[in-house]
Amino acid sequence: MILSDIQTKLRATGAVTTLVKSESIYIGQPAQTASYPYIAINKISGVVNNNDSKAKRDRIQFTCWGNTLINADAIVTEVRNVFYRFTGTIGLTNIGNVQIDNINYMYDSTTGKHIFIMDAFFQYV
Repeated sequence: MILSDIQTKLRATGAVTTLVKSESIYIGQPAQTASYPYIAINKISGVVNNNDSKAKRDRIQFTCWGNTLINADAIVTEVRNVFYRFTGTIGLTNIGNVQIDNINYMYDSTTGKHIFIMDAFFQYV
């Protein structure tokens, strides 16, 4: 549920969809035929809070593929802006806190595309 809520939030954010088509924001691995630029959202790990069985803390990874370095940087910047220190409700998920953990850059010499990977911790119920 958290992944689909995150996807919905990004698709509803004009600053993001100005850079990436709404249908190019994927959960999991995009199709081989996916067009650039795009965002892939994946859950990397998760834990349940021992003090509250409903509270969760998941590490979510955003892989932002761009046609150019400037394009990829703009995409990851807007994704970060959406979730940096976010608290509130997304869909049916009550987000208590979002912490950006790190952002890494890579260049894919096979495709000639630029990639920023951002990890964030989402605490929610």
